[in-house]
Amino acid sequence: MALHKKLKPKILPTPQEALNHEKTVYRSEHWENHKAELEELLIPHNREKLIKDNILTRKDYLDLIKTREDIERFEKRIRDDDQLYFYGDTHKNDLKDLEFSRMEYFITEFFEKNKGKKNIALVEGGMRKEIDIKKEKFGTSAQFLQYFAKQNNCPVESPEPDSDEEIEYIKKQWVKKEYIAYYYVWRMISQWHRLKDLQKPSLEKYIEGAFRWNFFTKIYGEPYSLKLFQNIHTSIFEDKLDLSDADHFKRISNPYSTYSPNISSTYSTYSPHISNVSCLSWRYRDQHIVETVLNYLENGYKVMIVYGGGHLIIQHKIYDEYFSQVEKKKLT
Repeated sequence: MALHKKLKPKILPTPQEALNHEKTVYRSEHWENHKAELEELLIPHNREKLIKDNILTRKDYLDLIKTREDIERFEKRIRDDDQLYFYGDTHKNDLKDLEFSRMEYFITEFFEKNKGKKNIALVEGGMRKEIDIKKEKFGTSAQFLQYFAKQNNCPVESPEPDSDEEIEYIKKQWVKKEYIAYYYVWRMISQWHRLKDLQKPSLEKYIEGAFRWNFFTKIYGEPYSLKLFQNIHTSIFEDKLDLSDADHFKRISNPYSTYSPNISSTYSTYSPHISNVSCLSWRYRDQHIVETVLNYLENGYKVMIVYGGGHLIIQHKIYDEYFSQVEKKKLT
């Protein structure tokens, strides 16, 4: 039931051309015949500017200390009008953790306030296997929200971009395939390190499961193997790969955080190339997530979204400005 609609800018003039060019059909006596068509173009055009002007840069993000308190502050600001509830997750997986108690309160409040309304729940990282959170010990935030959405007859969607399109976007930025391939394996290893020991498969099984759609081959041109990954690592860092170094793998998972090598890390060499891939991936994902949220809001939905706290902080100014524009329109 995705509402996201891609524009086809080659079919019609851009909104700016339509409004400013004296000879265009939109400024002629045929204006009324094309008005609806133009207005349909103006919505995403203005949205593009809204996103571009308000999505946080790396510097802006670093000016905001990413603490639990910061995340809560932005959550509160966004949910004041009940239309959008954005929970900033910290990626815990022990369902007894305080994180999930907070999340349950947040989600329950959303469904209580929006009972009987047109709701949508948005989860990070794709749709997951459904679980009974009352019986399971471990789970993800996506599974947690899916559980409550089902209890409230609310549809669920994951606003992640198409992985192939994301890769093609990064490749077009003239990034070497070694850096792209390394980043995506690195991200999987970072996720694996966050799992509790009781639920951890072997690292090899976890990575192979993550690349079950031949994802690595699409990036690198060869099938994934640990030996190949070790060779790529050595070519970038000029050091031997140490898969047990959780701190090393954690650093790349958030492209907006600073990199401060310390004595506990095997690798003292920072690769700006890997950080660049991470930034490109996050920016591409954030834009897609925001597009999806705004599509639902503009179509009268109440939105409950659970995503990493970093995404919340990066996106929060967009939603602040969006709701400010909505209020201004109500007053005119």
